[in-house]
Amino acid sequence: MTFYLFHQNMRVFGGATPAWNIRMKDAFWSLPIGITGDRVLVAGFTETKNFITAPNALAGMVTALDKGLTNMVTIAVGNTATLMGGSKKRKSKGTKAYYPTEYISIVTKPVVGGYGFNVLRAGKAIYMEQRGLTQPEACFPTTGVGSLAPEVMPEYPKLDSRGLAYVVGEIKWTGDPLDGRILVVCFMHNMYALGDPGGALQKMPRLVKTIYAKHPDIIQPNVNPCIVGADFNLIPSIVKDRAARNFVPAAERAPGLGGKYYMTTDSHVYDWWSCRVSSLTGSKPEIWTETLERLKPDTLSDHTAISLGLHQNLWW
Repeated sequence: MTFYLFHQNMRVFGGATPAWNIRMKDAFWSLPIGITGDRVLVAGFTETKNFITAPNALAGMVTALDKGLTNMVTIAVGNTATLMGGSKKRKSKGTKAYYPTEYISIVTKPVVGGYGFNVLRAGKAIYMEQRGLTQPEACFPTTGVGSLAPEVMPEYPKLDSRGLAYVVGEIKWTGDPLDGRILVVCFMHNMYALGDPGGALQKMPRLVKTIYAKHPDIIQPNVNPCIVGADFNLIPSIVKDRAARNFVPAAERAPGLGGKYYMTTDSHVYDWWSCRVSSLTGSKPEIWTETLERLKPDTLSDHTAISLGLHQNLWW
């Protein structure tokens, strides 16, 4: 049986426009993924703009994609340098500057009757400013000792640098070859007009390493794969990691276009999967244009959805 991961850039999603929410839910209904077999284990939604109305609206939409997707966490992953209020230099006593926050919502299928994705850990991996810290990147789980609330950013995050939202879980599917497999799934919305998208992509393995280092009781670096689904704002490419296996792109190619990658927006290849795995043989990346509306960007998203069919060759 094939299980799927799913990613959708939501195009500045706040959840407060009922008509837009209904249109996107209808688009999810039209996708031929997971509807009959209920096989979407993890779904990530990037470019979410709050942790209250957006997740509430999304909860009513994702069950159209797969009725088992009911376990949601919305995680803050970055701040932009644009100042929205407060004291710019933080001189006023008791006044703190407010920087817009980027959120990612991750929805998983809880285990029911021996079938689902058992989330063991969740959190964020982000870059920090060099202010007496021993390293520029850090992992913050959302539960357990030393954890941080999902919607909260730590003090002094690196501005204009968005991190990873992640879940670590165990596939539970009685009788299936993937039953009991541990999988790390991350989602990212890379910078576009601000920051350094190329540099962020090349440094992505450093963020992943913080996740593995934070949860050594669950994740084994050379056993359990990591898959990142993202709006990378860059052409799919290999991300080299000298200390470990490289991150290899998984994106659908168009046979009629000489094997070039399909466009996931009007003008660029943006959304794809980056996988630190043993082998991608047998895994199937696909794009879904049902969620993309080119002529009327306010009608749906300005991005296609992407999915990845999982194969046991992903594991070492």
